[in-house]
Amino acid sequence: MNERCTRSSPFEPIDEVLLVMTLSDEQLLASRGPWFPSQLTAMNGWLYFEAYTPIAGYELWRSDGRSTEQVSNIKEGSESTTMHSFTPMDGWLYFAADTPDTGQELWRSNGTTTERVADINPGPESSFVHCLVVMGSWLYFAADTPDAGRELWRSNGTITERVANVNPGSASSPLHCLTTMDGWLYFRAFAAGSGQELWRSNGTTTEHVANINPGTDSTALHSFTPVDGWLYFAADTPDTGQELWRSNGTTTERVANIDPGTDSPPPHLLASMDGWVYFTAYTPSTGQELWRSNGTTTERVADINPGPHSSHPRSLVAMDGWLYFQAFTAETGQELWRTDGATTARMTHINPGSTSSYPRDLTPMNGWIYFTAHTPSTGQEVWRTDGSSTERITDINVGPESSHPRDLTAMNGWIYFTARTPETGHELWRTNGIVTERLTQ
Repeated sequence: MNERCTRSSPFEPIDEVLLVMTLSDEQLLASRGPWFPSQLTAMNGWLYFEAYTPIAGYELWRSDGRSTEQVSNIKEGSESTTMHSFTPMDGWLYFAADTPDTGQELWRSNGTTTERVADINPGPESSFVHCLVVMGSWLYFAADTPDAGRELWRSNGTITERVANVNPGSASSPLHCLTTMDGWLYFRAFAAGSGQELWRSNGTTTEHVANINPGTDSTALHSFTPVDGWLYFAADTPDTGQELWRSNGTTTERVANIDPGTDSPPPHLLASMDGWVYFTAYTPSTGQELWRSNGTTTERVADINPGPHSSHPRSLVAMDGWLYFQAFTAETGQELWRTDGATTARMTHINPGSTSSYPRDLTPMNGWIYFTAHTPSTGQEVWRTDGSSTERITDINVGPESSHPRDLTAMNGWIYFTARTPETGHELWRTNGIVTERLTQ
């Protein structure tokens, strides 16, 4: 018999959790709260997520830190519902979900009511809703129908309509990189006459912005990042390879040819800060390092791993005029760094020597960057830095074994995340930097 655990408090402090006897996976699944939470999304003081119980399978849950509850059971019984693309808009959480009678379609929930918004591809066949993006009071997304293929759609929860058939007929114009800027939705799409190029729509007008590679040859476009009325992105041409470009909807231009020649690796991991777009780029003399551009000036910020060897910057996150990121040097491995564009410095050496601490999941909250990092003595746990001090917040799985925290999400002064202990498995936790606690039903 499946029995829900009852406790006097919705939280269990770390020391209490560590005293729980080790059970088999089957016993744990039958006796504890929701397992394997993922897709953590904050909305209106609630954290929505997907989680598993043996009674309902994978379904939609939410927590406000005091109570944790199952929101819906879209597929009745213990059969799981496949959900993805959680996107808040106007007090509703929109997402894609599947049922046997309608396939995968657009759904929404406000925590009380959970409903299918539309059956875009009528009957049991799916419309494969994906790439959900909010602009104004409309949710834009890509969806498939037999008559038009994969095209651009939108919904306000009452009206659901196809915005455009970019590639006329039943052939798809597979849409990607949906990004809003100044009342327009920019995206890459394929049309028979131009190949894959840059497009935009304001919901009424849908237009081809630029044919970077003239004719029917497609352009590889990615990493769309708005900065001060310009959309920056990576694009390739036969004469320059993949370089940094930008467009304001009227003018589309290459910003720089960082690695001259026809075979340059693409700039990527674009992030906006103080009128600059920061990104990583490769040159033969410095390897892959951190660069920035304001559209007029394009410059390398630092050669962190000197010479032709790369520092491979990643996880770029801006806070209070500083860009935090992970970078590699031969002496220290992968550690946490930051730059304001003028000064670039390693924050701390979490794992002394050349062994990496692998900082990742960088998440700003209240003047701190929360992240996960690894040390031999504690494994992978939650840390934070304010630029002056860096400290470990948790050792949830005490000792050298990791708790594998992930999906760090800020809400109401708390960082919510998932973590694992042998006693409790993968469950939902939170910390405010002082208190760390596990959330239960």
